[in-house]
Amino acid sequence: MKRVPRLKIETELGTEIQCSRCKDFWPADREFFDTARGKLHAWCKACYLSDEKVIQKAERWKESLRAARAARNQGGAHETVPARATEGRGANG
Repeated sequence: MKRVPRLKIETELGTEIQCSRCKDFWPADREFFDTARGKLHAWCKACYLSDEKVIQKAERWKESLRAARAARNQGGAHETVPARATEGRGANG
């Protein structure tokens, strides 16, 4: 399948490229498009972050982090160390 080149226009803001999802033109920079392998993503950030699959993937990732944190805390890895009695005093006491 032959790849169709992305539409570009020149404006007073510089080069703008078209989002392949919403079809709006946005400045061709990292403020409006994410990058992958040094190239701008085909969708603008607004479209990418509103995509249901992306939202679900982010939620699964957050849940896995919560589960890992809970498992770590259940294991008793966080023991409290008592403060030294001489802490905050000079060398002579």
